[in-house]
Amino acid sequence: MPRLDDAQDKLETALTKLEEAVRGRSDPRPELEAQRDEARARYERLEGETRAVSGQLDAAIVRLRALIPPR
Repeated sequence: MPRLDDAQDKLETALTKLEEAVRGRSDPRPELEAQRDEARARYERLEGETRAVSGQLDAAIVRLRALIPPR
């Protein structure tokens, strides 16, 4: 699932940049911090779902390979 991995990496990079930008401001804006926290929570939720789906796909592939006779 390279496309999904790439998307996760891009999202992680964007969140890191957002966190650095918020920390670098001399006048922290609560709305930016709230958006950052919301994005971080969503990322973590999606990451957990991705791991679950990846595990299910791996298990399905193993089952399918067991059904296909070797050539």
